[in-house]
Amino acid sequence: MDHDERGEFWDWLIHNAGSQRSSDVQENKVTNPNVYGGYSNTSDNEDEFTAAIRQHVDSFEGVPVISFGWVALFIVLYTLLIGPVEYLFLKKVLGRLELTWVTFPLIVLTVSATAYFTAYAIKGNDLRINKIDVVDIDVGGGRIYGRTWFTIFSPRIDSYTLAVEPREGWAVGRPDVPSPVPLVDWMGGGRGGSRSFVSRGYTYHVDQIGRAVADGLERVPIQVWSTKAFTANWSAYSDRGTPLISSELEHPPSDPGAVAGTITNNLPVGVLNDVALIYAGKFYKLGTVPQGRVTVSGVGLGGGAVGLQTDSEWLAKNAPMPVANQQEYSGFGRSGRNTTIPGSSNLSMWGALFHEKATPPASGALKNASIRELDQSWRVSEDNRDEVILLARIGPVSGLSEEMMTREAESPSPTKLWVKSLPGGTAARDQVPGSMRQETYIRAYIPIRKAGVAK
Repeated sequence: MDHDERGEFWDWLIHNAGSQRSSDVQENKVTNPNVYGGYSNTSDNEDEFTAAIRQHVDSFEGVPVISFGWVALFIVLYTLLIGPVEYLFLKKVLGRLELTWVTFPLIVLTVSATAYFTAYAIKGNDLRINKIDVVDIDVGGGRIYGRTWFTIFSPRIDSYTLAVEPREGWAVGRPDVPSPVPLVDWMGGGRGGSRSFVSRGYTYHVDQIGRAVADGLERVPIQVWSTKAFTANWSAYSDRGTPLISSELEHPPSDPGAVAGTITNNLPVGVLNDVALIYAGKFYKLGTVPQGRVTVSGVGLGGGAVGLQTDSEWLAKNAPMPVANQQEYSGFGRSGRNTTIPGSSNLSMWGALFHEKATPPASGALKNASIRELDQSWRVSEDNRDEVILLARIGPVSGLSEEMMTREAESPSPTKLWVKSLPGGTAARDQVPGSMRQETYIRAYIPIRKAGVAK
């Protein structure tokens, strides 16, 4: 394009064709009146929806967040104890101020030990993980694409070497093609190799012969009773012999706009509940789907078929869109955590997976620029009659981390975490101790054959 105003044209096109970044980022993160000092909880490399996901996986049940108000109150009480209270006790009661050489260190040691063991009792000594997986299954192409977000709560000062890979039963390798390499990063963007005088550095893993870059993070330090959040992109191949989802759907000759046939569920998760289908821009209730073959029939996919009623409110019920710039309060003063409405514990990923469809006009909903590739709203169209999209959500499910990631049957986790070593080396994977909360969202894109067309 050769025109005097081409610069203005490209600026206009980029601004209007792309999803907007977080308003906080655009305005230098000084526009949020609900955060102390007016600053946002989003970083330079994430927008509002990504920040909401980070807060969601950073919320651990049974691990309370002590607000700054309570911390400030205890600091004031401690200052009074080692100052005027000790002085008055030694002067008025004992009459010997020189005993401060004994009472002062005793007070410091007693308060420090009390604070430590109180925090130990409240926070616990178990490694905890919160994890979300989004799995997109391309039934026709035999590919699986995944996105993972997880937070580690460390009960002690420790370093972690982290990697993510699809687990057995969900994906397989193929000898004729190289295995796709996952990408692992911080949530909010990393600062590779950052160091200081008081913290240890970490690195992004790079394969020695250059076949993989950033497929893991090495020596990530996490302080005692602290959390850090991470994200990973991965892909894999479906088993040709037993694919996760297979189908025999077609348009009946008598009604090319309808769908009939079968869908076979081979997902290693047992029974799927509250399953929905999308066809030609409409949502349908499929209900409970056991492992095995499910028949889909009926004129117009639901016109008389039992259990396939349309559900025009499916997105409103299952993908409530959080609103930006809302603050939750708890306990004494601010909770210290900027959250969204609904609260971070109620966040549904369907709002990100169908963001455009789920976002009411001028609603102030969370921006999704950094995860816009997950938004498949364009498929929810009346003109899209070439496929059916199966939607399923598993969890949240809680249990022992290692068991949830390795058991063969009814496993809710499609991925396996490495926390002390990396795949592909000589070292075996260490078992992951502690507990995990797992959420899994599944979208399966199922092609529909035209009537009379062979497989």
